[in-house]
Amino acid sequence: MGHIQKSQIKKGALIAEVHGKTVSTTIRDILPDGIKLEINWQGQTTGKYTAGHMETATITQKMDASADWETKAMEMTPEGDLIIITGKGHGSDKYPSSTWEGELKYMTMSPRLSWLNNKKIWIEGLNNIATGEVQSKAYEKI
Repeated sequence: MGHIQKSQIKKGALIAEVHGKTVSTTIRDILPDGIKLEINWQGQTTGKYTAGHMETATITQKMDASADWETKAMEMTPEGDLIIITGKGHGSDKYPSSTWEGELKYMTMSPRLSWLNNKKIWIEGLNNIATGEVQSKAYEKI
């Protein structure tokens, strides 16, 4: 996926909001132009469905404060529906916050949530590095 400018994205309906907190951060590698991090966080998803959320993001943080990320997440609804999410995108840091955006792919075997399987999803988020608080919004991409 190449870098997509926000102005090129047409957002549709809000699918979900996730509010959470960083659980751990691991430095995976020191690179010539930055650092590779792994951040684990947990939270709650609300919106068109409700679920608990667990996520691991692998971030390549560059010296110019830009970043590329890939993520893997799992959500579980109160009804027991499992949702798997993968995605990737770009971001930037300006202490104490980082912002990010990208595309997600949802997978579920839940008949109730099967509509998620074919959606193109755009995500935007904010992470407060100082407090560990994470917020994101996922929109249908049109």
